[in-house]
Amino acid sequence: MSQYQNVLVAIDAQQDDQPALRRAVYLNQRLGGRIKAFLPIYDFSYEMTTLLSPDERASMRQGVISQRTEWIREQARAYLDAGVEIDIKVIWHNRPYEAIIQEVLAHQHDLVLKMAHQHDRLESVIFTPTDWHLLRKCPCPVWMVKDQPWPEGGKAIVAVNLASEEPHHDGLNQKLIRETVILAEKVNQTEVHLVGAYPITPINIAIELPDFDPSVYNDAIRGQHLVAMKALRQKFLDW
Repeated sequence: MSQYQNVLVAIDAQQDDQPALRRAVYLNQRLGGRIKAFLPIYDFSYEMTTLLSPDERASMRQGVISQRTEWIREQARAYLDAGVEIDIKVIWHNRPYEAIIQEVLAHQHDLVLKMAHQHDRLESVIFTPTDWHLLRKCPCPVWMVKDQPWPEGGKAIVAVNLASEEPHHDGLNQKLIRETVILAEKVNQTEVHLVGAYPITPINIAIELPDFDPSVYNDAIRGQHLVAMKALRQKFLDW
């Protein structure tokens, strides 16, 4: 069975277009599996309505959930009509990233897709606090999606850590490369590149030791990282 058979799409409640859902359908057409469109919502004003009984507040919350569920269904109408299996789930939760992580754990989702917001003035991608929490804490891979189609002949970069002596970093490097290569082969034969960074000469050493040659130090560090990078790449050349 292919990877990414149980995808969760974090729906953006602030706009009608859903690039993350579009990307999930794109993957589904190539990998199969199921998609869940998931939206945690919360409005503090409903909790502050003291004139209403708990049952009335619960009914109001359920009404909002039902409205949002139907709204998502309309967003996904073309996909549903085309036969794409999309589950829709809306819950009441005041911490979106916690709700997403709980859903991932409860239903063994193997990939989360979420839209990254574009800042028109800076022409750069902006990550929200929810995004950062997901990237740090989500137990499965998180794919931040821009509002652009996956390019033909595109390239994927895998950032690896070659500076650490901790053995778990080597395992993580290999896992990142392995999963990227598998996915790249199934998505337009995307070309995979490795990138690593190495530290330059500490400023205090260059100042305190006049005879110290920073260029020699930098060349030596670069050479070590290059050898390590080639050794890591070699493991996947015939893979």
